[in-house]
Amino acid sequence: MADDATAEEAFRPPPQQLTFAQHAWAFVKELTGVVIGAVIVASLLRAFVGQIFLIPSSSMEQTLRVDDRVVVEKITRIQRGEVVVFADPGGWLTGPAAPRRGAVGRALQFVGVLPERQLLRW
Repeated sequence: MADDATAEEAFRPPPQQLTFAQHAWAFVKELTGVVIGAVIVASLLRAFVGQIFLIPSSSMEQTLRVDDRVVVEKITRIQRGEVVVFADPGGWLTGPAAPRRGAVGRALQFVGVLPERQLLRW
């Protein structure tokens, strides 16, 4: 029996030793995969399940304050008495214009980390 165990060990290749650069590259590949997966999941949740908005004006001052954050869920139907978020493409609502975000802010807004400010009116 002992001879069989030593014979198997003789044919087994030695374990491969990874260098620091190989460990670092493996870590970067795994981190990239996790980040890309998280961005895809967050974007899908934002597009189909819910989205965060900032209150831009004082039109609902008794209930919601300016710059309050609200989470809007997109799954159910609208019922009477609910608050509705809508875009103002015609520009008929007045109020202060939201400051334009930089490239990083727009990317975080697209993913859903930052609330949307520009098209929202109440």
